[in-house]
Amino acid sequence: MNTKMILPPKLDKDKKIGIIAPADPVRGVCSENIIQRGYQYLRAKGFSVEEGESVKKLTRKHIAGPISLRINDIHNFVKREDVGCIMAFWGGFNTNQLLDHLDYNLIKNNPKIFIGYSDVTALTTAITTKTGLITFSGPGVISFTKPEP
Repeated sequence: MNTKMILPPKLDKDKKIGIIAPADPVRGVCSENIIQRGYQYLRAKGFSVEEGESVKKLTRKHIAGPISLRINDIHNFVKREDVGCIMAFWGGFNTNQLLDHLDYNLIKNNPKIFIGYSDVTALTTAITTKTGLITFSGPGVISFTKPEP
């Protein structure tokens, strides 16, 4: 594919980090203390964070809500001017369910930083392949929950 590569804008402190759970659920699996520790770390670095609905939802083991909910989180954060980064809380299973439902034109026309690892690699690879947007394999929120990340 001969797609022009798009570098997303750098993450300024006036832009939020939108947190998604495109794969495994967070609430009900991870303690609230651990969840908040990850957010506190990012806030201490000067960033604002906002949870998507998928982070709050638990419908079945290994799925952080229906496909439509997880897709809506991504699309809503992509559309928002106040969001500069979309970060997965963690990896898991079933991110591949989202690939046929993403609005790749919306993502291409509103470039943001996408970052995550594990199963989220399916998401970041598909976005880069279909849009040319450079995405990042890197930490999820869970990476910042250790006493010393």
